[in-house]
Amino acid sequence: MGFLTSEAFLTIGLVVGSTIGIHLVLWAADIGKRIDRVEKRLGRRIDWADERTNRVEDRLERRIDRVRKELGR
Repeated sequence: MGFLTSEAFLTIGLVVGSTIGIHLVLWAADIGKRIDRVEKRLGRRIDWADERTNRVEDRLERRIDRVRKELGR
């Protein structure tokens, strides 16, 4: 029981605890970077999809206008 209260045990415990804490902080930071990268990629894909949707809508509107003119409306 003397070892559990000795300075050596406390030192080892603090070093191990600090190492685990640093590891968890770095792991969490890595997860944050990954999330940021995924958000950027998704943002680019959403922007691309919005542009494509707008182009399709423009083409459809022109086609509808052309058909209306041909029908005389």
